[in-house]
Amino acid sequence: MTARNEFLAWFAGIPSDLRVSFRRLVRRPAFTVSAILIFGLGTGFSTALAGVYQALFLRPLPYADETHLLGVISTFGEKNGIPQEFATSGFDYTRWLESRSLVSAGALTPQDVSVLLGDRLERVKAEAVTASLFATLGTRPILGRLPTEDDERQGADVVTLGWDFWARRMGADSSLVGGTLRIDGRPHVVIGVMPRGFTTLFQSSDFYLPLVLTAGNQTPSGRRIFAVTARAAPGVTREQAQSELRDISRRLAVEFPDTDKGWDVLVKPLRERYFGNRRPVFRLLIAGVGLVLLIGCANLAHLSLATAVARRPEFALRTVLGAGRAQLLRQQGVESLLLALGGGGVGLAVAAAAIRLLLGIDPEIARLAGQVSLSLPLAGFALLVAIVASFLGSALPSALMTATAAALRAGTRSSGSVRDRVLRQGMLAGEVALGMILLLGGGVVVGGLLAAMREDPGFEPAGLVAAEVVLPASRYGEPVTRAAFVDQLLGRLRGAPGITAATVTMTRFRPGMSMSSLVSGEGAAGDPAVPLAVNFRRIAPGYLATTRARLVAGREFTEADNADAPRVSLISESMARRYWPGQDPIGRRFKRPPTSADWTTVVGVVGDVRDSGPGFDLGPTVYVPYAQNSAAGVAFAPVTVVLRTARPTGDAATLLRQTIAALDPDLAGEAPMSVEQHLAGALAPQRFQAMLVGAFALTALLLVAAGLYGVTAYGVSQRRKEIGI
Repeated sequence: MTARNEFLAWFAGIPSDLRVSFRRLVRRPAFTVSAILIFGLGTGFSTALAGVYQALFLRPLPYADETHLLGVISTFGEKNGIPQEFATSGFDYTRWLESRSLVSAGALTPQDVSVLLGDRLERVKAEAVTASLFATLGTRPILGRLPTEDDERQGADVVTLGWDFWARRMGADSSLVGGTLRIDGRPHVVIGVMPRGFTTLFQSSDFYLPLVLTAGNQTPSGRRIFAVTARAAPGVTREQAQSELRDISRRLAVEFPDTDKGWDVLVKPLRERYFGNRRPVFRLLIAGVGLVLLIGCANLAHLSLATAVARRPEFALRTVLGAGRAQLLRQQGVESLLLALGGGGVGLAVAAAAIRLLLGIDPEIARLAGQVSLSLPLAGFALLVAIVASFLGSALPSALMTATAAALRAGTRSSGSVRDRVLRQGMLAGEVALGMILLLGGGVVVGGLLAAMREDPGFEPAGLVAAEVVLPASRYGEPVTRAAFVDQLLGRLRGAPGITAATVTMTRFRPGMSMSSLVSGEGAAGDPAVPLAVNFRRIAPGYLATTRARLVAGREFTEADNADAPRVSLISESMARRYWPGQDPIGRRFKRPPTSADWTTVVGVVGDVRDSGPGFDLGPTVYVPYAQNSAAGVAFAPVTVVLRTARPTGDAATLLRQTIAALDPDLAGEAPMSVEQHLAGALAPQRFQAMLVGAFALTALLLVAAGLYGVTAYGVSQRRKEIGI
């Protein structure tokens, strides 16, 4: 028979093997169900992780030629060898535009606004963006136009809508372009609608407003509130762009040492800028899934080896009757393929549920990944994983037992040889070792989560409700108007039934969110020429009583600490240790910023507060009275209202909404949440890791236990006669 005829004859036997293999699997329901579930779980988790990973790191961004897009970040100092990243000032941004390594660059800053929809005032997410940002990203609107530089210079009241807001809230009404929306109490002309799925990556926004760089923002001491995206010139690498921008930064440090000394520039690929910190997590999870799959394959290999040993007499007989090893392997391969198809089908169902679970555990991953669903490539990936796992777990061990010589030597014996037992015990030892790796890893991750949950935040979040209110520059551009609004708001809230204390702060109690500043201290330790980067909080009197943060020394702010009084400050314990170690910090002075002509006197020391959530060690922190706010001409001024109340959060929300509306009908605060809920969000990434690694570890434990049981049960069954005797 020619090789071609042999191949055709071998291939012609597949339908018969399909029928035989199917009947064999039906007659062994325990083995079949176990194998399909093992493959289904492993395949499902693998496919879900692959889908989210693809969305985060492989799916093209909705921008033109994304490989040339860069995130440009200001840094100041290092922590644990890693540059500390900060927002950028308008002054630095305009100087970076001089770089020949960049074709263009754009800036943005988040700016939530109030919008009147019908008779209801709502707060929506917005970003103030430069016209050059859209050009840098290479994005066009699906309707209308984008803001122009003329809109920026004139401070035009125009708005570009995000696709979700336009479709979901405005019914995808194309006639809305050219119409008006009342935003922050002023009519704004709708000039365009962005494409579906468009974001700046900084956040998902409903409105895009022109970013007006005021004269104050373009001075060396301007506030650092901007995120910058740039496009590299053709042929320019990230390293070359960073080198030139660092040269610019060094020149600024020489020219303006009081404000720019110590500042540096970090340039990252745009995707890495926003997604990079998630990559190690997914690598860890993919490794965990791989270990679970290997343990599952080892488990199935035990069962396959036991079955193959029991079938040795059958293999010997078929060999004597003329069956070649290729035919025996074909049948085993067909059986493995059936198991893979079943496991792949179960895996797709598991993957669909696991994707929803992954995106639900960590909202930030859900925002960055966007729409993630099962697709043909993912289905193909699931089938491939199932086939590979199936052949590793069943076909290869069975192939070892179908060797013609081995089958003939075994004759009719089905108890297995010493080699078989060594092989099974070796696989079991490997299975236990892999399981221990997962269990230890899961213990470390879960232990880290529990430790973070036990961290003392430095205040008492139970009973606190917080909501941010954004005061627009159109009506609250001057410090005195903002201070007056805050005084009236707190006066009304403090007298409300069920409210035991009320205050305001700049922090939103959000994960990792913190305002920062530079200070230069009188008689401070360290190089006096190098300012200290600190966290900055502007608070109202009653902050310590409301949050129940600990006053270590000195006094709290009072109503007398107003705009006409000398500048005063509270500092954290860590700042006292850093600046004035072994000294009494009360009465010490510092300048904020270092270029300021005014000194600020320390009147109190507060225990370290983790108001950005567990795991975020804020370090040195400065607190100043809200009434001594000197920032004039700001584009917007966010303030977080903090209430201590025994009332339900819903009641507090109603009270706050009514109180704000009574003072300014055009203002809408965000929906109040308990501070405990806010802080819990800080643990979302750790909870994400802990839940998944813990699930993998538990699955591994169950599989190892099942493997031990299977090997023990098989050994007992093979020695039943001996035990009986």
